[in-house]
Amino acid sequence: MLSRFFRACFQRGKVGSVAGANPFVCPGEKTERVEGTAKSIDCKRDGATIAIQAGQQTLSFAMPDPSNVLLVHNGKLVHNGKDTFDFSCGAQKPFLIVIEYVPTPKADDGVTGAVRKIEF
Repeated sequence: MLSRFFRACFQRGKVGSVAGANPFVCPGEKTERVEGTAKSIDCKRDGATIAIQAGQQTLSFAMPDPSNVLLVHNGKLVHNGKDTFDFSCGAQKPFLIVIEYVPTPKADDGVTGAVRKIEF
């Protein structure tokens, strides 16, 4: 599903540690943000993919390990690697979502990037 590019820093244990920073952004990674409406979450053995509608485009984002995604709900931190939050797989009731992600270095199975943070 996903290139080794997105798994590498987590497998090496090199996640960020700067106070106030997203702990799931690897050193040197450049993140981007996109706002949209959640459409679906495709769950597989090797991770999940979340699809959102952003303007006229449907974008897909990989979550190789959903426990390595910072979650913020209504401005409040709800997952920081210790607590949990459950999403359902499949089609989603539309809700506004902001995805912070690391872009793919090239087209990778139609995936725009790897999720580092979700705000909803």
